Amino acid sequence: MSFRDIKVIEEEETEFMKENCSQLPLNRVEGSYGNVEEYLETHFRLMREDLVTPYRQAVREFRRRKSHNFNCKLLSDIQIYNSVKMVGMRAENAGMEYILKFCSVEGHDYVDWANGKLLMYNSLLCISCDGFETFFWAAVSTRRARDLHVESKIGVRGVDKLEAKFEYGMEYTMFESTSAFFEAYQHVLKVLQRKEMEKVVFLRHLVFLEPEVGVPGYLEAGGGGGTGWDVEGRILAAGDIERATNGWGEELMSPKNKGKDTDWGAGSNGSAGEGMDAGWGAGGNGSAGDDGWGWEGKSKANEGKDKVWGAWGNGNAGDDGWEGLVASATAEPMDTDQDGHSENCAAGGNERANDGLGGELDSVTEGTDMGWGGEAENCVWGNEDTDWDQGQEAILAEGKVPYSGADELPGSLIADIDYSQEAAIRHGLSKKLAIIQGPAGTGKTFVGLFITEKLLASVKVRGPIIVVCYTNRALDQFLEGVYKYESSLVRLGTGSKSQVLQRCSLERFQKKFRIRLPKILGRAKVRLRCIQEEMADKLNFHAKCMYAEHVSREALIRVAKEEHMDRLYFCDYCQEDEIYQSWLAGNDKVHPNSACPRSVGESTIENTIQKQSLRFEEIEDDPISIGLFLEYSNMDDVWILDAPSRKKLDRYWLNQIKLQGQKAFWNLAPEYESLYNEMVETKNKIQQYILSSAKILGMTTTVAARFFDILCSIKPQVMIVEEAAEVLEAQLLACLNPHIEHLILIGDHLQLRPSVASSQLAHNYHLDVSLFERLVTNGIEYKTLELQRRMRPAIAYLLAGFYPTVKDHRCVKSLDNVKGVLNNVYFLDHINVESCVDNSGSKFNPGEADLVFEFAMYLMNKCGYSSKDITILSMYRSQANEISQRFLQHFSRKRKGRFKDPNGEAPMVRSVDEFQGEESNIVILSLVRNTTQPREHLDQLSHADSIGFLGTPNRILVALSRARLGLYMFGNATLLAEKSQIWADIIDRLSQNGWIGSRMKLCCPNHEEKIFRVRTISDFRSASCYYKCEDTLNCGKEGYAQGRSLMIANAVFATKH
Repeated sequence: MSFRDIKVIEEEETEFMKENCSQLPLNRVEGSYGNVEEYLETHFRLMREDLVTPYRQAVREFRRRKSHNFNCKLLSDIQIYNSVKMVGMRAENAGMEYILKFCSVEGHDYVDWANGKLLMYNSLLCISCDGFETFFWAAVSTRRARDLHVESKIGVRGVDKLEAKFEYGMEYTMFESTSAFFEAYQHVLKVLQRKEMEKVVFLRHLVFLEPEVGVPGYLEAGGGGGTGWDVEGRILAAGDIERATNGWGEELMSPKNKGKDTDWGAGSNGSAGEGMDAGWGAGGNGSAGDDGWGWEGKSKANEGKDKVWGAWGNGNAGDDGWEGLVASATAEPMDTDQDGHSENCAAGGNERANDGLGGELDSVTEGTDMGWGGEAENCVWGNEDTDWDQGQEAILAEGKVPYSGADELPGSLIADIDYSQEAAIRHGLSKKLAIIQGPAGTGKTFVGLFITEKLLASVKVRGPIIVVCYTNRALDQFLEGVYKYESSLVRLGTGSKSQVLQRCSLERFQKKFRIRLPKILGRAKVRLRCIQEEMADKLNFHAKCMYAEHVSREALIRVAKEEHMDRLYFCDYCQEDEIYQSWLAGNDKVHPNSACPRSVGESTIENTIQKQSLRFEEIEDDPISIGLFLEYSNMDDVWILDAPSRKKLDRYWLNQIKLQGQKAFWNLAPEYESLYNEMVETKNKIQQYILSSAKILGMTTTVAARFFDILCSIKPQVMIVEEAAEVLEAQLLACLNPHIEHLILIGDHLQLRPSVASSQLAHNYHLDVSLFERLVTNGIEYKTLELQRRMRPAIAYLLAGFYPTVKDHRCVKSLDNVKGVLNNVYFLDHINVESCVDNSGSKFNPGEADLVFEFAMYLMNKCGYSSKDITILSMYRSQANEISQRFLQHFSRKRKGRFKDPNGEAPMVRSVDEFQGEESNIVILSLVRNTTQPREHLDQLSHADSIGFLGTPNRILVALSRARLGLYMFGNATLLAEKSQIWADIIDRLSQNGWIGSRMKLCCPNHEEKIFRVRTISDFRSASCYYKCEDTLNCGKEGYAQGRSLMIANAVFATKH
């Protein structure tokens, strides 16, 4: 069977439970693949196996539970829900769905549904009613935190279809994997099965590892006198003209420089002394700065010109149809006509069809006349008269922009871009497959932003530039940098936490520009919405009938004879439910609340009543018999029946209501599903319309795979992937489409590898080796950044084994020392014993958590540091939770004699994996692992005894490279050196400099000669200086106080004046 015919989730139990590990292909980390089909199939099968493995293992362990011979650890990444019942169906905006209600979440007394990650949208659920001897699948389709909190209800659908094997009233058990999120796999796997993947431009490099990488296709196409970059990275001018604009929007040739070259080469004279705008020569005269990079500040040809970001030229709206769609999202609202449509809709918009969907929708991305009117947001940043750092000016793209410091990127463009960054930028702009390795702190985000800015200014790049990251945090960080110089930006997906990017979300544009859509789209959307609401009301009524527990008049009128309804509900002013319940209870035909006795003259009628009742009692209690009796008998008044007969009739009616409701529901459901699909198609057209007008589209890898079809229709040419070394090869491959001609991968394969659900697939099949790492290790050309600007040299010194060629930039050589601690780097060696979480491999160390907590409190209480200056990291989430609990307890109650952070906040506590890509002034690293063996017997431990995550080189590197000013480690040095050669080398470096010991040396920030040697909790608490000193407090008041008091005053009272 071709891999293109394999279902993402196999529904047949026997097939699903088959293990095919022996047939799984290896991810080829060395050497090329035989052909494209083998390459695509390899990554499809490996990623699919990574999805199903946790579920297969869990089903196997559930089956073993009956014999109590099961492994709890194999269920540690599984969340179980008990006593699950299907309580109904409903029509939602996401289509038809089943409503599930559950009684308990195993292992949790309370779940924060609003902020938690359980039962997320599209989570895959495995459901069974017999201990998973048999089972079926569903996916979460509607998740409302309030419904989960109050009623424990969710909406689900079958996988790839509506139907699932639920039975009303049956009790089920269900579980989901917390390590393999279905949404992250489903779209990727489906994209890999697409035939279009065989046309991806870069396959000869990805599959066959062809080392020669040419220029992007949009440059080599040339023709027509275009300009751009040549293979060597030099700028090419088009023709012998006085002023030529190159492919990146720079003015190359002023009248005084006709015919002169502008070169990137080492030693070139790129200064603008003769009026030339751009100088790029490493070691040349480009501008002030040691590295020879930059742009001359005051060229004769550019004096007095405005300083405006290049992507927009002079700050006016572009001519690509954007015109106020995205760029004006933060501007003043546009005027609208009586129909709610924009008066400024561009020419051509009104010429389209007025109703229906039609084929005209396909033209929304063709041409440049589809933008909306209105002024684009002016992209001027800073004041024209702003003084430049050291009197320098930088000319970026078409405009000239002042910069005010290193934090503004890339507009800040400090004149000392280093040689390795220059080479990386040249490489990124001139190679169609560009790989840039950025070791910790070397500015790979800066380089990525600079490349993005230059590409935006290009007249040759067609369509929006796609920016892809693995995590939402990294995507937010990168897009915030882009937004400083380009507001024509749309952020796809819902995981953003950035306030800046809220105005750029696709969801916001869909709502904000709802009244500005072309009429053909707007009217189609309104028409479909009205039909959907009408159908939803009908479907929801039928669904209630399907699962009704008692008869209502609204439902009964659809199944009972008209005569029966007239006689049954004889009283117009009585409550309908009261009448029915009175009849069902066997009462006489009187007002339900009436106490009147029966008339004496009713004996004649009673004979008739008894005859009819006897006839009804003789009928078998089955729907067919009762139905035939009611159809052909002359019994019109149901009040003549006795109580047992009435109950029999009630059961019949209820059964008929359910059957008719079920029939009506399933007759209407396909039509509703078809309508839902039509709405999705219309929504996709609207999204395509919005996205095609943007200059930058930002998304995660999961979202990129989900939007594959829309991105194909937009036909973007350039994709930039940040965190590329953290992305599975299959995930990155699913981001590509045949229209991408320029792929720029930025990352560091020495830091965290891609995360996988199955450790077996990582170890035995190399699934955790990224495309980035595979290309680098197989000889594809790449560039490495070599100057780090984050860590003080003492911290970077510990990483020399990882990055032998990386050097310290001069800016890190003058960083402030950490106050209150004698050393900026220190390893506190201790023997507090570790513990293990039940049913899990996660470790924690309560004694070490106490030490870490007290040290952090010391830095905040007595040294004046804010919680924002400090980050606590651990290799284990359980230890991070253990430490967090101590801060939670501390800040939730006031303890006499203890001082808290001036901001009243705890420092950030994270696992190392969660802190990848971030940095902090001071990092406290909790290493957790600590053997129960006495120190003198550590050398006798077996090498088979693992130290888990602590032995992983990638995690060690990330943990040690997050700090700027100070790094403090807590752990068992002897154990680490015994179990890991990497740790042995690091500890040796620490020992050579006296940065390790069983006692940490603290000092008074005001009297550094006063030293305290601490090793226990009480030592940290009692570390105080009693020297008298005369100093000025942070609050500005003169004070003559003891050092300890001054320390506390600086920390606590500084913000109160």
